[in-house]
Amino acid sequence: MQLTTLVVSMAGVSTLGLIFILHWQHKETEEMIKLASYLAMKLRVTRNALNETQAALELLEDKAEELKTLRWNQTNLKNKLAAQNENLTHCHLEKQELAGELRASLLKRSQIEAQLYKDRKLWTLELNTLKENMSENSKMCNFVKMSVKKTMKLCTGINKTDDSTQKKKI
Repeated sequence: MQLTTLVVSMAGVSTLGLIFILHWQHKETEEMIKLASYLAMKLRVTRNALNETQAALELLEDKAEELKTLRWNQTNLKNKLAAQNENLTHCHLEKQELAGELRASLLKRSQIEAQLYKDRKLWTLELNTLKENMSENSKMCNFVKMSVKKTMKLCTGINKTDDSTQKKKI
């Protein structure tokens, strides 16, 4: 009997041990299922976050490419602007040189016109003096015989030739 008691008690303890082990394994299985569910949900959230991060990264890469293109365009525009500024500076210098030449030409022209005006005045005065001298009878005509046709023509024809030369000028 003792042996039966011992065997029955051992069987009872073994059964209790097995029940305890089964309960413990069942509890661990539930915890593992909960953990697996939590990890699956965490994996989905992480994947979503990763997808959003990758989309943001692609967007940033596109923006970086656009920025690179804009910087390249900016550099080209700066170079063009520098070239145009250089051309503008060259044009301003050329304009100043031409303005200086124009002023010098205008000054020379005004000097020439002033000299021309003076010369014209002098020549007009000289011409008027000569016309006056020609219109008057020469004092020589007083001492010459007017009976000769040539002398008569020379002494009296001065006024006539003067009138004819004036008509030709007009």
